[in-house]
Amino acid sequence: MKRKIDKLRRAKKGRKLAGVCAGLGNFFGIDALYIRLVLVLICLFPPVSTLTAVALYIVLAYVIPEETDYIDV
Repeated sequence: MKRKIDKLRRAKKGRKLAGVCAGLGNFFGIDALYIRLVLVLICLFPPVSTLTAVALYIVLAYVIPEETDYIDV
């Protein structure tokens, strides 16, 4: 189990695209694979289209700041 992070940041380590899923996984203390699976499942269900899920990911990539190499106090 991973350590819970205090602030939500896009991850530099373990990222696939923009680091949104890895950052959410670090923040909630779970593996990023589960976040990615939920995102794919959202794309597959008819009430929510794939375009909506992709737009959500892009908005989160824009809104969530990227983690830095220094300690943020």
